[in-house]
Amino acid sequence: MKIGFMHKEGRMKYVYEMAEREHDVELFDNECFDYDVIVMGMSYFDEQSFDKEYLEMAQASIIFVCYDAIELMKERFQVVCLKDSEDFLVKNARITAWGILGILLDSCEECLSELMIDVVGYGRCGKAIVQLLDVLGVQCRVIVKEVKGYTREVMHFEEYLFKKPAKWIIQTADTCIFDHDWVLRSGKPIIIDITSKFVGTKNLQDEDIKIHYAKALPDQYCIKSSAKTYYEALLEVLV
Repeated sequence: MKIGFMHKEGRMKYVYEMAEREHDVELFDNECFDYDVIVMGMSYFDEQSFDKEYLEMAQASIIFVCYDAIELMKERFQVVCLKDSEDFLVKNARITAWGILGILLDSCEECLSELMIDVVGYGRCGKAIVQLLDVLGVQCRVIVKEVKGYTREVMHFEEYLFKKPAKWIIQTADTCIFDHDWVLRSGKPIIIDITSKFVGTKNLQDEDIKIHYAKALPDQYCIKSSAKTYYEALLEVLV
């Protein structure tokens, strides 16, 4: 089985090293048409990332492993999108939570047990972050747009917006609930934004508040653990 890696930056360097121990791997060459699997990594690739002539000439049996699915490829090839793997997403969320802890340890002057932290959003990453911080004795308030049957107490964002925020806010939801009026009465807390492409706090960029744009936390703080998680997902394809 021949595997082509689109790139070897970040965690993919270690995924590549793991794969080459047992498989025939090389850095992707767009003039090569005999790959069995092409690994695209975590970075987003749009339809312009591939020469369309390459896709037309490549064998239909190629399996593309990627984080974001590309419709152009799905028309002709088998595409394994890691966003469809619940196991991968949960493990990646757990590693993201470790990265949040790393930011707090690097940047926070208080003891963790003295902190109150507001977590906006309670999806996979939100849950993983709260679970980790709970264990460490950090008080967490969870803010959501829709109050469902959660196993812990949560607060609706409309109620939260008129309360004093914690010094630290972790933004995990793609939609930012804060506006200019909230900024004026908030005391300007520190926001850690882990949302995809930083859309979560885009409307706050001119509000003179401190925002940590925490892109690719697994690559920054737990790169080898993150690579192992990706490689385990890749192994399921290679079996």
